[in-house]
Amino acid sequence: MNQVELCEILKDKYQSNKENTRIFLNGEWGIGKSHTWKLFTDYQESLGDNKLKLIYISLFGIDTIDHLNRKLKISYLSALDSKASNFTWLENTKSGKILSQFSSNLLKKYTGGTVDIISVLEPEWNNTFVVCFDDLERKSDKIKLNDLMGTIEQIGIHANILLIGCEEKLGIDERSKFKNEKEKIIDYEYHLNKISEQTKKDQVSVLDKLSIEEQQVLIDFFDKHGGNNLRTLKKIIRLIGELLHKTKLNKDLIELCAAVVVSNYKSSHEEKETKKTSDDPSYVHLLKSNLYNLPFGVSSLWIQIEQYLKYNNININLIESYMNPIYEPSKLLMDGIIHYDFYDVPTLEANIEKLMNKLIRNEVNYFLSVEQVIGFVAWVKFLSLEFNLSINIDGIDGYAHEIISQLIHKEDKMLMFRLKHDGFYVRSEFKLLISDLINKTNILINKNNADLENLKFKDSFVSGSYDSCLKILSIYPHFAIDNAYIFDDLIDNCNIYYYSFLDELIRNISNLRLKRRVKVILLKMHKNEMDSIKKRRIKNLINLT
Repeated sequence: MNQVELCEILKDKYQSNKENTRIFLNGEWGIGKSHTWKLFTDYQESLGDNKLKLIYISLFGIDTIDHLNRKLKISYLSALDSKASNFTWLENTKSGKILSQFSSNLLKKYTGGTVDIISVLEPEWNNTFVVCFDDLERKSDKIKLNDLMGTIEQIGIHANILLIGCEEKLGIDERSKFKNEKEKIIDYEYHLNKISEQTKKDQVSVLDKLSIEEQQVLIDFFDKHGGNNLRTLKKIIRLIGELLHKTKLNKDLIELCAAVVVSNYKSSHEEKETKKTSDDPSYVHLLKSNLYNLPFGVSSLWIQIEQYLKYNNININLIESYMNPIYEPSKLLMDGIIHYDFYDVPTLEANIEKLMNKLIRNEVNYFLSVEQVIGFVAWVKFLSLEFNLSINIDGIDGYAHEIISQLIHKEDKMLMFRLKHDGFYVRSEFKLLISDLINKTNILINKNNADLENLKFKDSFVSGSYDSCLKILSIYPHFAIDNAYIFDDLIDNCNIYYYSFLDELIRNISNLRLKRRVKVILLKMHKNEMDSIKKRRIKNLINLT
């Protein structure tokens, strides 16, 4: 049964029946037993004047039966008049204690004796009351189970009772006694063994900065890995809520937060999550990210989340740069195409060696972009250093350079490649590890872009689009030398547009060395030309150089 189903049962048993009913709600720690009571109290509040009188008592922290009876009487007074302020002030505040002492002293003066004002009250229980006793298994050892159940039985003669607890957490002797007692006292026993979908949605809905789809991501992850522990879900929600006040989170980071909380819960309950293959503690977050099927890239932030939970300290820049990386590492790694399966492949080295073989074999289809190749190289080098792996990474830049070259030529378009690895989101060491490859990649891309622009320049010149030619020459002025044929029409009957193009071209060349090379071309043409008009035309351009 789940919380919603049990709440309906409580409505039916307590609200509809004319006779009082005694129920025991059993369930594991964290399953959401107390949340069931909250759903029921919310329902009662919606009934207005028709609501039952509800009393909630947590047995945790109560040392004696007298202490319990005192709490019951104070709660009884509060339940009688919902408009009155909570009567717990009689016990918990300085003014309440002063009043009790004053009453006691007054009685002593005139009667010779003292009386506790609360102790003389005698509640008149009836079936309009529902008294909830929570945390059965956390009761004080000073309270005998028989005495507790006797108190509950006396109240339950007239009032409705809801006893909440985890029976299996009782000691062996008390568990046997409780089994006998509940057969005499309890009318119905229900077992809470799952969390309702509505309860999960209600809990997650407080994260209003997340979209409905992102909230569902959290629920799906919890369903798969979180078990039936509502308390764990609340811890996840609290963690994500706090981080959302500092930055935005995407699907990967939502799952990461959930994974860290779930992992900590399992570790605290001594659940062995996976077989470790290394004694290196820094290896653990990789093992865990594999267990929870997290993208490899986000697993590097595992330690950041753990530090926040332990010390309230986190580097938000790392989180934000994962959301909006200036340098985006390999999509293969980040999106989880590559996961480390430590059962099929025993070591991290073996996984990386397997990936490196793909790189060495020039499997271009495996790497979909230049960023992926560089991201992969960065990760391989980083992991090799971080975990002192025995991986032969000699020549990896060479293999990467060859694949990058193939990928660039395959694109057949201008590439805007601005890989500012200063913003790399994992470690500053990545800068040195990939700087040389980045520089070489930029050279390749610049050459590719220049080649494409040169083709465009040639097409524009042939079609007479001189404005387009001048625009390209403003970025690549050396095209005027590489394509010296553009001056050939000077010896023919050139039109005014062509001559104006050459005039502006030469005037706009600021590089003196380039101007001298243009001058050499024109001087050679001038020397070989016999026609006086054409010679004068060439001479005019020479004068501009």
